Amino acid sequence: KKTVLLETNGSLALNTLPPEVISIIDVKCPDSGSKDSFYLDNLEFIKQRLQKKHHSCELKFVLSSKNDYLWAKDFVTQHRLIGQLPIHFSPVQERVKAKELAQWIMDDGLAVKLQIQLHTILWPDITRGV
Repeated sequence: KKTVLLETNGSLALNTLPPEVISIIDVKCPDSGSKDSFYLDNLEFIKQRLQKKHHSCELKFVLSSKNDYLWAKDFVTQHRLIGQLPIHFSPVQERVKAKELAQWIMDDGLAVKLQIQLHTILWPDITRGV
């Protein structure tokens, strides 16, 4: 009788994940150095999960640059994901100002959520393990 959320980078297949588990998939952008780690078949698994249980998946993109933003925007547009599930764009605090990212999103009329990395504000001196 608990809600379980699993955050993953999406590098492994999500098809065996129980439908009751909400998956938050962190799609790696180019500046992360891991953009090719996402298992593209997961897009089909996500669509299947959403048909069975609405709000069972979310996507998250952590953005280090305007290039990352443009890449993420192309990703969600190319795969027709906007409006299908919550999509979060989160700025890397020391590289992209939240206000700047908000402006890019508004200028493009992109239906995504701006998500600030709260842990970087609460614990600015800790870079890992928060």
